[in-house]
Amino acid sequence: MYCQKCGTQNDDVAKLCSKCGAQLNQSSANEAQTELTNDEAFKALIGDKNQDYYLNKFNKFEADGKTSATWHWPAFFVTFFWLLYRKMWPSAALYYMAPTIALIIIGIISAIFGAIFGFGTATLVFACVLFILFVLAEFLLAAMYADAVYYKHCKNQIARIHYRKTDKQKKLEELVDNGGTSSMVLVIGLLLAVIPTIGILAAIAIPAYQDYVVKAQVAQAYSLEKEAANAVSNYYRQHKIIPETLSEAGFTKPVPPQVGSLTIVDPVHGTIGLALMSGVTKIGERTLLLIPSLEDTGEITWTCRSNIDKRYSPPDCVAF
Repeated sequence: MYCQKCGTQNDDVAKLCSKCGAQLNQSSANEAQTELTNDEAFKALIGDKNQDYYLNKFNKFEADGKTSATWHWPAFFVTFFWLLYRKMWPSAALYYMAPTIALIIIGIISAIFGAIFGFGTATLVFACVLFILFVLAEFLLAAMYADAVYYKHCKNQIARIHYRKTDKQKKLEELVDNGGTSSMVLVIGLLLAVIPTIGILAAIAIPAYQDYVVKAQVAQAYSLEKEAANAVSNYYRQHKIIPETLSEAGFTKPVPPQVGSLTIVDPVHGTIGLALMSGVTKIGERTLLLIPSLEDTGEITWTCRSNIDKRYSPPDCVAF
């Protein structure tokens, strides 16, 4: 059973309200005949949290016969969450979509402004000023008219209950169910905090992982090319001549998927070229060259040249 004075739910056998101590009416027939007052309805809808604050505001609105501007700090700092906390779902949804709608409108206005005065710095400044004004207005108006919005919300709830229900106790029960505060704000708050955090981490981690993959692919390809160069060096050491192909030098290892070709591109001087495939690595078609030099000792030394970005290129490679 709900208390007609404060809206608190009590045991059906209780005679006094557990919160305010008022006597509970045990006669359902009398309850059905007793009209639900605005004060009782407001208490049932508001619930225990900040009940006195809102009742004072609502009673003033009732006495004046109209709403007026006040100031509501929670609505100023956390408007969206306050609307959810007070179960004003449509208002919360509208507030959440308001920046997107405002950006669309500002974009249209700025496009018209740019078409008249030219697209340049002035148009950008104009759009920024409009958006700043919107943000200020959104914060200030939310704080100034939060109490009035909540009052209108409660009046609409009461009007619907009066239309649908005739029994006072049932009216109170439904008002209590529809009113009070919602714990959903915590869930949504956590989601709104976690999702952007995941997005930020993904924005950092994914490019870093992609860079790591490219570096690994280049390093693998370069290691294979150096093995081919060693095979050419060994061949030259034995035959004192540069082989025409890598297979002639005894190098027959298969190439990994990111390598399009690995050949001796200059049989006269022995330059080995490795081409990376554009469809496998995100850096596109790139080339690694190993250019031989004959030392006085008769040994071949190799110099790496590449057109790969410095971030991914082997440390001992020089750009060309």
